[in-house]
Amino acid sequence: MGCRNECGAAAEEKDGIVLEASTTLRSNSAAGSPQTPFTTSLATRLRVTNRRATAIEFDRGGCPIQLLARRRYAFSGRPAWDEAKSPVRDCDGISILTTVQPGKSVILESAVLTYTILGDSLAAGEYCFKARANFSFPGERPRLAIGSGGAVLQPAN
Repeated sequence: MGCRNECGAAAEEKDGIVLEASTTLRSNSAAGSPQTPFTTSLATRLRVTNRRATAIEFDRGGCPIQLLARRRYAFSGRPAWDEAKSPVRDCDGISILTTVQPGKSVILESAVLTYTILGDSLAAGEYCFKARANFSFPGERPRLAIGSGGAVLQPAN
């Protein structure tokens, strides 16, 4: 069962495992340079909470969260941008085994510089984001993407 609003953070619970996601526009403290024309990023947090009576274990790999962007009010069709199809990060060959004890949570974080998204294929505008859990639990299929937030993306002047 999931709850969500149009462009906000969401939560999903299945078989005693709760996923909660949020994506926010974050201003980085480092000054921009010609290689990084502006210093904002989309920061995504995915909280995995174990409500089962036993520990859960999963391999979160090198990129446990992949971001999807959809134009605000575009509720169907392909995403406008999909991190999994972008050369933003190389996630292959990394294995990070994670255990979450009963009643405990682990927070996974990811950040994508906005200039890499806008330079990749997105036009400036208002977007809704989803966080795709890029891992699965033993015996389960990978989780679907859940709503994580919204932001207006535009190049720096």
